[in-house]
Amino acid sequence: MKINEEVLPPFKVAGISARTNNADESESSKTKIMPLYKKFFSENIESQIPDGINKNNFMGLYTDYESDVKGDYTIIICKEVNSLENIPESLNTHDIAEAKYLKFTDEGEMPGVVINAWKYIWSFFSENKKYERAYTTDFEKYDVTNYNKVEIYISIK
Repeated sequence: MKINEEVLPPFKVAGISARTNNADESESSKTKIMPLYKKFFSENIESQIPDGINKNNFMGLYTDYESDVKGDYTIIICKEVNSLENIPESLNTHDIAEAKYLKFTDEGEMPGVVINAWKYIWSFFSENKKYERAYTTDFEKYDVTNYNKVEIYISIK
């Protein structure tokens, strides 16, 4: 696992969303994240997003945290866009402020690499007192030219 500290400028996204929590995501009958990804691809949501940036990238963005790792949050399967104008009403948008992140990069077979990366991240923050999660906006960034690589950005204080 490779870890880098980065400050990212503000950016905007558009996509489809659901409200969930980690407890529900651990039960297959309650999970919302995988069905949301399936909908994003099966309904070609990307083609409905105007003014997208970098056609090879998409994200799973986590925001609107109720509290911490145990609380509810909103997930948006999305693309970065230049503008929030002209986004269809059927899509959700989010404007992300400049923030400091820890970027965790790993490679392996999907979806296992993402699941293992999140386990590593939860352990990292529970054991590491140098960094504290901000619980503002976190995201997984994927590149369709390399499906075995994931970059997970965690907002930090």
